[in-house]
Amino acid sequence: MEMSGDEIASDLLYQLGALSAFLRRHDATLQHLTLHGSLGNTATTNATYAEAVVQAVDAFDPDLTIVTGDGELARIARRGGFRVALIFLADRPYTAMLQPVSRRLPNSVLTDGNVIADRVVRAVTEGVVETVTGEEVAVRVDTILLHGDTPGSVRLGQEIRQALTRANVAIEPMAAILRR
Repeated sequence: MEMSGDEIASDLLYQLGALSAFLRRHDATLQHLTLHGSLGNTATTNATYAEAVVQAVDAFDPDLTIVTGDGELARIARRGGFRVALIFLADRPYTAMLQPVSRRLPNSVLTDGNVIADRVVRAVTEGVVETVTGEEVAVRVDTILLHGDTPGSVRLGQEIRQALTRANVAIEPMAAILRR
């Protein structure tokens, strides 16, 4: 869906407001923003989308951490003085441009626990990910996302955690990592 920067900023403000009200009702607060799906992917490559996201966060709460893949949104947010956490999608194969393979294509979701755990460990410890074309691309990782709708996601999460522990990777809350 094609949207203007104003539409993106307005939609995000609306969603942030609704979520914030729900959280307040449950004595919790919003700490970060992670865009979903196509909007998140587009904001990593499209400066208009990225600027609109930053505008919405600035208007809503400039203390929110913006969680995104490396790219335009991370660059523009950092330039504006916002906290950024770089996300790695554990169960999604990447293109050479570090974009997740479209879910419209075959094999766009990884389900093999060994493959997923190995690639997460490599991304975290070596800073590389193997793309769908077999090329190794540099990647920076602050936080890992495993989609809840991936078949066996609970088991996969356990396998990832075990693999990271075996690799002597400290598992910490994202807030602790960002304070460094």
